[in-house]
Amino acid sequence: MGLLKFFSSRRNKSDFIDERIKYFYENPAFLVDIEFSNRTNTLKNIWVEPSGVSIELTNATEYKITTHDKFFRLEFDNSNQVVLYLQYSFGFKLYKRPANHEGVNNNDWVLESDSSNIN
Repeated sequence: MGLLKFFSSRRNKSDFIDERIKYFYENPAFLVDIEFSNRTNTLKNIWVEPSGVSIELTNATEYKITTHDKFFRLEFDNSNQVVLYLQYSFGFKLYKRPANHEGVNNNDWVLESDSSNIN
């Protein structure tokens, strides 16, 4: 079933949005993964907008945001904070795993929080 036909068969707007988001997360080709880590001994922070979520980055952990929003912007400020703007969505999944400073990290990602059901 084509993507347009799948969505056009939905009648209720709320159902349409729920089904659309579910479809994206069940089809990884439509998702974007943004991975980040802190390789310093200074505490860093990522602020995710527009949802207003703060993520403190420790130097022993890697993080990944998975979202259906393919448009984002990064801003850096003077206080060790990065602001990640998701342009068209509030929702995302946040994963973390222990850092591996020796190359490829084979540790499994663990779901930390899930707000993917929010547009």
